[in-house]
Amino acid sequence: MDDTKLRDESLKMISKEANDIYNMLVVENNNNKLPEDIFVNYFLPYFANPISDSVNNNKVAEWVSIAGTPVAEVDIIDNNNKVLYSVPSLFDTSVINLNKLSEAHRFNDIMSKFDLQNNNIPSVAQHLLKQDLGNKLENMTEVTSNRLNKEKQWKEIFSKYGYIKESKTKQLQSDSDELEYD
Repeated sequence: MDDTKLRDESLKMISKEANDIYNMLVVENNNNKLPEDIFVNYFLPYFANPISDSVNNNKVAEWVSIAGTPVAEVDIIDNNNKVLYSVPSLFDTSVINLNKLSEAHRFNDIMSKFDLQNNNIPSVAQHLLKQDLGNKLENMTEVTSNRLNKEKQWKEIFSKYGYIKESKTKQLQSDSDELEYD
């Protein structure tokens, strides 16, 4: 009887530990945290307009050191350690679809074509390289619901702190469809 009871207790402990590990890895949010005032006063102005902040070019590195990796989100907390919202990761790798790589648009082929053209007409070669790399990027990336959610998160953060107005947000959405890159 003692063996059965010991076995049952051992199975319960193992099950509890397995559930705890699963919750830590999958269920629980393990984002690093940052106080709202530091985010709003130090990082947000840079994220809203990185070109204007020439004083400190290390903000991206500082942000990554807080987040842990460039693909990690950071939770913004209030004075009571309550999570207000999460700042999306700087680099969203979910938009890259490596399965969409085609033989016709390999990087090696693009660079070989560039080298051949660059010997004759460098300005044309630059234009073709830009065009081919743009096409390559377009073929490899896809608009996912995750990407759209991340863009929405950024827009909500910028709107909350007055970096963009609601009507401007709608204007930005319609303008983004009209932009052309050549």
